[in-house]
Amino acid sequence: YWSFYKAKLIKKISDENVSMSELHVADTRNFMNNGLATRSDLLKLEVQLSNAKLQFLEASNNLELSKITFNKTLGIPLETKSEIEISNQEFTFASPDLKQLLNEAFNNRSELKSSAYRIKSFESNVTAAKSGYYPYVYLGAGYNLANPNSRIQPQVNRFDGTWDAGIFLSWDFWNWGSTSAQVIQNEQTLIQGKLSRAQLMESIELEVNQNYLNLNFLKEKAEVSNLTKGQS
Repeated sequence: YWSFYKAKLIKKISDENVSMSELHVADTRNFMNNGLATRSDLLKLEVQLSNAKLQFLEASNNLELSKITFNKTLGIPLETKSEIEISNQEFTFASPDLKQLLNEAFNNRSELKSSAYRIKSFESNVTAAKSGYYPYVYLGAGYNLANPNSRIQPQVNRFDGTWDAGIFLSWDFWNWGSTSAQVIQNEQTLIQGKLSRAQLMESIELEVNQNYLNLNFLKEKAEVSNLTKGQS
């Protein structure tokens, strides 16, 4: 909509420039015929008129292109003769707090959330790799029903059930070199993940600051333009 609005406004201004240039050319030609202007003055204005017509043609073409894009966005036939009303627009510029904008960006940007999940995954990988330094403890239990049951002495020709339970300890001392390599590898991956997150935060901070400064610049530019418009 705003592209369409701007293109239509530019075409209107270009049309006014052409009309004004034509009047200047006509007046200067009359002045020249009466000895009040030179041929050079007339040529300069004719060049300005030619440039104004070229700008008008370009503005007309841009208007048609923006109208087609407007129709496409609305989902209507591209050849539809869409129109919008040009009126004086009143804008209210907000004055957001930079720290608040940064906090919102750091809390809501999807790439930072993804980075946080990756870092948690890397931390889990480091913890899992370090588990190779420690012994493994297993708890086991079983129930045996047999006829005869060899665990019962003397053996009797009948079904008897017996229980057993145990604790098993396994500690592989010879794989500590492999475990250490896995720990180092996962720790390095974790460090890289944290560095990437820090770089991402710096990039987002720079982007927010640039947009904040650009917003203030456009605000001041609009205020100056309104002041100039009021004086003209």
